[in-house]
Formats: sequence, structure tokens, C-alpha cells
Amino acid sequence: MFAMFFFSKQLCLFLFFLYLNFIQQTFDGFNTFTPFLLMSKRPSLNVKLISCGAIIPRLHYGVDICKWWTTRGEKDLEDGVYLYPIRVGWQTVLEINNKYFYTQVLEGNEKHENQPGYRCQVGLKLSDIEEAPSPAITSLYKRVCQNNSTKFSGPQVLGWDDSNILE
Repeated sequence: MFAMFFFSKQLCLFLFFLYLNFIQQTFDGFNTFTPFLLMSKRPSLNVKLISCGAIIPRLHYGVDICKWWTTRGEKDLEDGVYLYPIRVGWQTVLEINNKYFYTQVLEGNEKHENQPGYRCQVGLKLSDIEEAPSPAITSLYKRVCQNNSTKFSGPQVLGWDDSNILE
């Protein structure tokens, strides 16, 4: 049983990295693609890391491995793509309109118990547990601040675009 799990984990990792290699080769030579990844219209947010969370082997190396790893920040397809774990318990705080928005990564969401879930909190108000971080903070911001037009980038709110937090 253990050997079969070990083999399937190794096979999944191999296929995942083979897929990343395919993406890298596909976009080699396309000079217009890389600047597209680096362009951003988002304002700079002052995100602070509260907890870096933990890697849970059965999640990060299990059947849903592709859901628990992500790329962050600037992507240079010529030099390769670095993967970072989406850690259970990762929590950040962001002050917007004199309110503190706490965003956290959880184990499981409403559709999949073995995939990441994201929840945002302001005071006693909580968002639903979402499959992606953007809807979690955006929906709560709309409820708390009565603003229906503002949308937030989940990776930016979690600090995944900040090299100081990633270190």
C-alpha cells in the first residue's frame, strides 16, 4: 500500500513538472507574453503576515497536489517558474478604510474538503469559505463598506506578490 502511494505521488509530481516544462517551452520566444505577466494596474497594499501556516503532507503531496502549490509574484518563463506551497493557516491582515481585514487559508472549502479554502474576517463578520481568496475578501468588503465596484486580488491580499513576505 505504501509503495503504491509513494509511486502515485512521484508520478503526480513528475507529470506536474512535465506540464510546467511544456508551458515554459510553449511560450519561449513570445516576447509579448512576459510583459503581460508583469503588468499590473493594482494599487500597492500594505499587507502584514500574521502566521505563515504549515505544510500538511497528505494535502501538499496527495491527490490534490496541484491545488496546494502556486506561483507567486513576477513570472519569468525563460528562467523557470518557482512553486510555493499554499500553507494551511497562512494569515494576513490588511487595513482598508480604518477596518482590519484578516484573510486566512483553511483546509477545505464548501465543494472540496481536501483543497484550499479561504476566509476573510472583519470584526465579528466572516465571509463564506471560498475556493479562491479574491471572492472571500471582495464579498466581505462589499458587505462591510457597502461598495459594489471594488475588487481585490486574492494573491495580493495574501501577500503572495510581496517578496519581503515570501522570504
